[in-house]
Amino acid sequence: MEPGSVGLYNDASVYDILHAPGTREEVDGLLRMHGRFVTAKASAKLWLEPASGTGRYLIRLAKKSVRGVGFDVDPGMVEYATARAKRLRLAPRPRFGVATMESFVDEGLVRPGSVRLAFNLINTVRHLMSDEAMLAHFGQMRAALAPGGVYLVGISLTVYGLEPPSEDVWEGRRGRTTVRQVVNFVPPVASAGRARRTERIFSHLTISKPSGEEDRDSTYTLRTYDEVQWRQLVKRAGWRVLGVVDEEGDDVTLTPPGYGIFVLSPE
Repeated sequence: MEPGSVGLYNDASVYDILHAPGTREEVDGLLRMHGRFVTAKASAKLWLEPASGTGRYLIRLAKKSVRGVGFDVDPGMVEYATARAKRLRLAPRPRFGVATMESFVDEGLVRPGSVRLAFNLINTVRHLMSDEAMLAHFGQMRAALAPGGVYLVGISLTVYGLEPPSEDVWEGRRGRTTVRQVVNFVPPVASAGRARRTERIFSHLTISKPSGEEDRDSTYTLRTYDEVQWRQLVKRAGWRVLGVVDEEGDDVTLTPPGYGIFVLSPE
């Protein structure tokens, strides 16, 4: 997020309210992907979520008896997720810590070879703004995964010069608080045979409470990939694509620009 902006990621409770709708269905999809792709030889039990935010997936998975660990660079998100898991008296209780996607094993968040399944959805991996950062992340994930484990990466792929700007609207409600987000996506523009590798995201939040209404604006940048760039990077990192699926775990033929979940395994 841009310096000085006050938006979604500055307030864990607002973030959690906005993203709560659909969590049950998304977790059901993760469980189906696990059943399809994790091999019987994967003896490790731990599930891992990089950039886990308020922990909504892992908290829901804990109710399905899944043992999980998550991490985020934002201490406020980690504090919120930890407190909520404790308050709900979950067993097993998911564990949350502060770490980066490029160094979470080195920082001692998880033991090497201890992860059965890892998942990183909704373009979160695109916050890594260089190939070097992405390769470092894949190296950490390779160290974390047990034999037979898989990594699920949800990513939108672009078509440079052909993808138009777009808008999306999200809304969540908890008690007497409603959070509405209008998001505008400005894709990269191809120029003189070269394209910028960045997509600009402009977010407008409206938070409605009995005490009144508040607006918050913020903007941030994500790195972009077309299908060739993404598959080449995955191969360069020493991983292979086992499949591409939708949020329900069904096979899809991804036609960029579009979103899919890549099921990855170290070679």
